[in-house]
Amino acid sequence: MKRLIILFIVMAGLFGQVVHVANFPTDAQKNLYIVPGNGGADAFGRFRVSSPQTLIEAKLIHDNQALVFDYYTNGAGVATYQNAHSAVLMTVSNNGEYVIAQTKSRANYQPGKSLEVIMSFRFGAGSAGVNKKVGYFNTATNAPFTNLIDGLYIEQDGVNVYLVQAKNGTPERVHQTNWDDPLDGNGRSKITLDWSKTQIIVWSIEWLGVGSVEAALVVDGHILPFYKFKNANTKTAVYMQTPNHSMRYEIRSTGGTNNLMQICGSVSSEGGLDRAGAIRGVSTEGAAITLTNENINYALIGIRLKTNYLGLTVFLESAQIQIQTASEKMEWSLVLNPTITGTPIWNDLANSGVQYVISSNGLTATGGTLVGGGFLETGGVQSGGGSLVQAVEDAIRLGATIDGVRDTIFLMGRPVGGTAGIEVDTMLFWREQL
Repeated sequence: MKRLIILFIVMAGLFGQVVHVANFPTDAQKNLYIVPGNGGADAFGRFRVSSPQTLIEAKLIHDNQALVFDYYTNGAGVATYQNAHSAVLMTVSNNGEYVIAQTKSRANYQPGKSLEVIMSFRFGAGSAGVNKKVGYFNTATNAPFTNLIDGLYIEQDGVNVYLVQAKNGTPERVHQTNWDDPLDGNGRSKITLDWSKTQIIVWSIEWLGVGSVEAALVVDGHILPFYKFKNANTKTAVYMQTPNHSMRYEIRSTGGTNNLMQICGSVSSEGGLDRAGAIRGVSTEGAAITLTNENINYALIGIRLKTNYLGLTVFLESAQIQIQTASEKMEWSLVLNPTITGTPIWNDLANSGVQYVISSNGLTATGGTLVGGGFLETGGVQSGGGSLVQAVEDAIRLGATIDGVRDTIFLMGRPVGGTAGIEVDTMLFWREQL
């Protein structure tokens, strides 16, 4: 029994709660139990002992991470990268101006696993006529990007600060004075928060449509939970339409001048992420594509998200290419957002969140970001040649800009080594997580 009491005391101390044994909580049968405090539990009440798996992360050490974040400015609003601070300063000064930074891809939530969102920022001193939001949320893709707001954020509206969970355009705002700990020096933590200084906010998200959301701030190395949205047994439907969202920073002016500092952030699945989901694929199905000229990059197969599936996560699984002509050499590549010469014909894949294009002869491409590739050659028509490309282990996933322009990934082929007129068949496979 002594060992058990000591264990309880040590565990409670690890999580910031040193409690006399007489004050340990008990259930109806007088059995002792521990409720982890100080951020020591995930959204499902489990002790945080497992390694989280990062789904999205962005630190702005060298630039504004344009492959990860999309930036949208209106009017004279400006997003200025500050190398000395590893941050982006978002500034507005006139009515109607706004600046938004949003991750192009959205995190994937798996039921039964807590999502942890951590974001650092600086609101600065609030001022009339300026609204700032930092959080895990999205809106409709039409300007001014205020409709159908869905997700979680902390908001500075003038000099007031709110914690918000929103569903499909309906926000539930909780003023700082109504938080479980208002962080004004009078709450349980006795901490007085200074919004003019840099802050780190942490969300622990239990979705399942109706779960709880705990918000915390990190102060002096301690995670200080300050409010919990208790959605189960209190609502008649889900509290936000989807748990798959972007990290987003935004500032808007209705006449005031102010700024918001975007610093760093990550979204993680606590307890890892299973590579579940459906495997899908498309093929040229024997209709070989001709790569006519040497050193020209030809688009073979391309994919992008459907407009109503922007929260889908797509993992590339494999690409297969077979050369159908003798003694040929080619370079293959996977390219994010190439510029296509010609007009791709996009098709909806049934029972999928993806659209695809299979090139006709002559569809070429330039530019874009190379994310994978290699070389192939053949020794005869019958033997052919092929390559199996494993999933590209990269943080970049298919996503979309703030105004809804979708990323594309294309499988490309380029004749090299003095060859031309190559005929190839190809297949592309990916995994979809809703």
